[in-house]
Amino acid sequence: MKPEDHRKILAESRNYVASNLSGLLYSIYSFIALFLSFYFLAKSGWTYYILGQVFLAIFLTHAFVLLHEAGHGTLFRFKWLNHFFGHLFSLFSFVPYLSWREIHRKHHYYAGIKDLDPTTNYAAKLKLEDLHFFHRKISQFCWRFYLPFNSVVYRLMTYWNPIKISKEFPQRKTKRAIFANITLLLLVYLSILYFFSFKKIVIMLFPATFLSFSLMDIILLSQHGHIPYVDSTTRTKKFSFFEQTAFTRSLSVPVFIEKHILFYFNRHELHHAFPHVPFYHYHKISYDFPQTYPLWSWAKEARRMDINVFLLEDYSKTKKRF
Repeated sequence: MKPEDHRKILAESRNYVASNLSGLLYSIYSFIALFLSFYFLAKSGWTYYILGQVFLAIFLTHAFVLLHEAGHGTLFRFKWLNHFFGHLFSLFSFVPYLSWREIHRKHHYYAGIKDLDPTTNYAAKLKLEDLHFFHRKISQFCWRFYLPFNSVVYRLMTYWNPIKISKEFPQRKTKRAIFANITLLLLVYLSILYFFSFKKIVIMLFPATFLSFSLMDIILLSQHGHIPYVDSTTRTKKFSFFEQTAFTRSLSVPVFIEKHILFYFNRHELHHAFPHVPFYHYHKISYDFPQTYPLWSWAKEARRMDINVFLLEDYSKTKKRF
């Protein structure tokens, strides 16, 4: 994107504001998928079970995207609605809302600076030879066969990790709020395990969770993975939103999937260029970002690479942009 194009669209985008009605409608739309999943799962037969799992997977994918929007304060106009629905959707995303919000804000501030961005600084000094043999083999096996191991590890080590959170947010008030949120969410999950049998939970949730996590595994790792970053030894000043698109990748999918399943979460270059714009206005911004690739062909090519090389190195070394 040229600077003049960004300035022009940025000026237009000031009109693309968050709407309580739009946020509510998309939330209801997502819960319809959840209710449909319950409806089909309550019936007997494999056809109904499969339909139930598909709709549940769609809802879980929606929940993660809507958590993302609430964390930005762009799902609703009112702040309290973003907080309420952010906590609600975090329950179904398996990510604490406050740790997500604070870490993701810091990510947008330092995107492009590898050792300052909290979503990439784990890899700033880590080298391939530092990884344990079994970790490399397990992560590579899961990556090759579309098992969402890396997505699960990412969520646990980034948003549930008390050591990381303490380092990223030394301020007592912020840290206490995040830890309280984590504790409360854990208590909710433990209560569910207490009142419902583990077997029943697995039968009801595992296939859908697996499907959703497998899809998000591709999208999340594509967004910034294997792209050359700088570090704080060469730059400490944040990149502008326009400059951050150089460190971001998008994936193209059929319009129906983009609009109704992913809620435009695949358009990550657009998101970094205009983080203040709610996703339900994305269709109003027409621009062909340069690092946009078809999802399935990108995933197929990326899976041929060792996931550890993909995460710890970049295309300036491997010459593979996919």
